[in-house]
Amino acid sequence: MVCRENKGRSFVIGFTKALQRQMGGDAFHDAEVQSSQHEFKHQLEDMNRQFTEDPEQWRNTQIKVWESVRQNVADSMAFSDEAKYRVSPGRGGQPGFITRIDQELERLKSGKDEHGRPLRPEQMNSPAELASIMRMGSILERIGPAKNNFLEMNARHRGISMDDARREWNQLMNRKGDFSNISLTDDYRNSMAGAGITARDQSDLGISGRARDSMRIMEQRRLQAVHALETRPAIRTEHKLRTFIDPKSEAAQIRCEKCGQFGHHGGGCPNGDILKKKQSLQQQSDILARTAKASQIRKMLGRPDEELQASMDTHFPGQYADVSAFRAVQEKRIDGLLAGNPEMDDDELRDAQRQISRQEKRLNKELEARGGTTSWIKEVHYNPENGLLVVRPHDYTTKDGQTKQARPFMRRVSPENVQAMLDSDESFGKAINDLGMIRGPQLDNYGFENQDDYAESLVQRKCPTCGQFASMNTGHRCPVPGSPSEEYKARELAASSAYRTLLAQTKGKTTPGTAKPMHRRQAFQAESRTVRIRGANNQPVEGKIVTARAADVIGTSDAGHIANPAVRASYPDATVTGTVAVWEDLDGRRVISPFSTAGGRGLKCSCEDYAQRRWCRHLAGTSNALARKYEASNAGKSQPGGPTASDNTAADAPIGAQNRLSYGRIQKMRSGATAEFVEAYKARPSNGVSMAAPAAMPPRDIEGNPIPEPDQWTRSEAQTSRLGKPVDLNDTKQVTHRVRKLLAGRPPRVSFSVRPDKDGGITVDIPPIHRGTPQEAYYRKELGNLLGTPALKGRRGFYIPPTPSARFAALERAAGDPVRIRPSEWVTRIDPERDEMNQQRHRATRGQNNQGADPAITGQHVGV
Repeated sequence: MVCRENKGRSFVIGFTKALQRQMGGDAFHDAEVQSSQHEFKHQLEDMNRQFTEDPEQWRNTQIKVWESVRQNVADSMAFSDEAKYRVSPGRGGQPGFITRIDQELERLKSGKDEHGRPLRPEQMNSPAELASIMRMGSILERIGPAKNNFLEMNARHRGISMDDARREWNQLMNRKGDFSNISLTDDYRNSMAGAGITARDQSDLGISGRARDSMRIMEQRRLQAVHALETRPAIRTEHKLRTFIDPKSEAAQIRCEKCGQFGHHGGGCPNGDILKKKQSLQQQSDILARTAKASQIRKMLGRPDEELQASMDTHFPGQYADVSAFRAVQEKRIDGLLAGNPEMDDDELRDAQRQISRQEKRLNKELEARGGTTSWIKEVHYNPENGLLVVRPHDYTTKDGQTKQARPFMRRVSPENVQAMLDSDESFGKAINDLGMIRGPQLDNYGFENQDDYAESLVQRKCPTCGQFASMNTGHRCPVPGSPSEEYKARELAASSAYRTLLAQTKGKTTPGTAKPMHRRQAFQAESRTVRIRGANNQPVEGKIVTARAADVIGTSDAGHIANPAVRASYPDATVTGTVAVWEDLDGRRVISPFSTAGGRGLKCSCEDYAQRRWCRHLAGTSNALARKYEASNAGKSQPGGPTASDNTAADAPIGAQNRLSYGRIQKMRSGATAEFVEAYKARPSNGVSMAAPAAMPPRDIEGNPIPEPDQWTRSEAQTSRLGKPVDLNDTKQVTHRVRKLLAGRPPRVSFSVRPDKDGGITVDIPPIHRGTPQEAYYRKELGNLLGTPALKGRRGFYIPPTPSARFAALERAAGDPVRIRPSEWVTRIDPERDEMNQQRHRATRGQNNQGADPAITGQHVGV
């Protein structure tokens, strides 16, 4: 194996895998790491012509680079001496990191291998190979998350767990065989586009021959599963938004003299109901005009008699006997103008005029929606469930007289943008163009990830994971068991008035009150009541439920809002706690949901059945009792403001502003950044800083200044007068004991698990008795609050690296004190590509398709 023959590459592969394990991720297969290095090498082949003119200079450059890397690894306290300096003689041995670097340095200095033989080509590194080796830290930032996204998507579409998908992947990657016949051009990466694969993941996925074949097999399994699902078209008759008349047609030559629409005469005008409303508005407008004139006269009469007399002498000389007579005449004018209507001040007049203007605009839009307007567009469809917008132009006639059907264009659009088009004062066609959906720099924002992603948006299938109809592409992100998506916060659909309005229109509802804001109410006065549920062997079991009063919850939902009352149900063998959501859905039914996807915490039970199946008889009995109490039906997996339980459809349309990068733009940016990297490398060929090598950073104070590694920890006098005994930071037992004691001394006063490993690292986790139980999430949250970390990812606990500074910072966290130093850390040196790409990826994926959020993009450095 080439990378085993080459000690430098061997070091990078082993070191990258070790860093990945320390970060809590799954270790990469050798083929994944090696193929990434090969891919980088081919991207940088131009460097070979620039740095091989002087072989001796190139040899010295390599020595300086490896000596710099060796010092970084030697300075690190994140790995044991055994991991650094291990000597493993014999076939198949695994030398330590520094041992391999030393072997590479000795080869460079002597020109011979360990057996005194001249170095073969595969044992030496070209400039492109060395640069690609130094950039291997980016595998932690790009390929790892992309692979996890691929596996999660595959599991979701097949209805299996994330663990099952990982198990399949590992089995496929560990097959015996030769998978080395691969091409490292962009041709294959272009072919990796598929439904459910984002442009970012497509550009980041590893393409080793082994990984490629594994992805091919898993994709075949996914397609086989997807094509067997129950399917329906994504665009149906209820999704028609607008129809228009062709300006070149005969219908465009006929215009109604009553409503002004094309395609019919006044005698057969179908818009009489709207005309009556417009006439009524015109009458109200006339009344307001007269009221405004009366208001002007009233203001004039408010002037002093002296001013009125002077004005009378100027404008009405001799017409009135005195000011009193003038006032009497003007009062009669006011009465005539008002004709029994009340007077209004300026603010009231302004509000009334605005109201009439809004109603006029609404009637004009309703008139347009009935299909009497001319446009180059024939019809527009929009499905607010998956965000698919279909715009079909009119058919056209060729020069030889043939009529051909125009090809529609399709975009993935948020309800907010569609509502903006509907509400625009411009024509529909111009509104589409103004939003950048036809051409221009914003077009990528409305595009699909690839052709397969687009094709999948045309249908909706019954998802095997969530059981709802959805387009099985990147827009559908329902939680997969055992994956990060289980922790995603559900999107607040009720906050989007545009979404609810358009969804209601597909149900034939056009009432003005549809899009009123839905607010959540969580504070209620509680009451207690006794309930009976079915116990084991269907025997009745009596329990006690403490929750909000029925009148308060029903009143909240009837007002168009969402009630999130807290619930605590006590039974002899279990306790149910959490919140439920109660609201009125778009079908006009009051519904109740015990799941967190409806907002709030949802209900959880302390019994073993719930821990295994996420459902139990206690939860079912409590939900049924609350449904009877609040006179509500089962909401299923629906969300407030979204499709109803009877729709059984996932809400996958993008919400809010859209901002994405296409695959082509990502690849173009990457190519440009590679050229910048080559120039940086050329400018400083002997400096490892430009090569993105993994390196150790020393501890720093709170101002960022480097400091030595501390040797002991004592609490700050500013935090407490009881400082306690100093902790020797080089003594793992002392650190473990003090962390456990400090955590147990703070509310909720739980004895958390604090375990050291053989390399000196320490893992802080919840008590074993609570793992895999309904209380697990509660205790993880409490531990996260105590340690000041937002989440304990992967259910692995909080890891304290075996460095004095990391232990110092962990003790500060355990004590609840402000951290006085920043621990030493491993960083992956920034190169131009990763610096720019990460910023672009942050901007491109912010808020996109998130059932809470896409998986977090790893930052520029990782702690150990």
